[in-house]
Amino acid sequence: ALTGLPVGPGGLSIQLSDPDCDWNNGIWRLEARAGELFVGPTSQADCPLTIEGLTALVYGVMDPEEFQWRGWGNPSEEQQALLRAMFPAALPFLHANY
Repeated sequence: ALTGLPVGPGGLSIQLSDPDCDWNNGIWRLEARAGELFVGPTSQADCPLTIEGLTALVYGVMDPEEFQWRGWGNPSEEQQALLRAMFPAALPFLHANY
């Protein structure tokens, strides 16, 4: 359902874990194509991420550097930079309106 989301340049494969929704579990390729996100299955992951980490990226509310302290994954510094480029920080909706 994330395919088509506007993103910055880059691509990364993740081992996604979601204890509540088994259909999310697996190895997924996240790739920018013409400014839109493409998500598809793949066979090898660059880094592990939990569903919480992926959600934080999509909503732009958490820096990937903080994932290791929250138990959401441990992307390398290079992978963190790539994730920041693909999913730039955003002002949370509620903060913007209140």
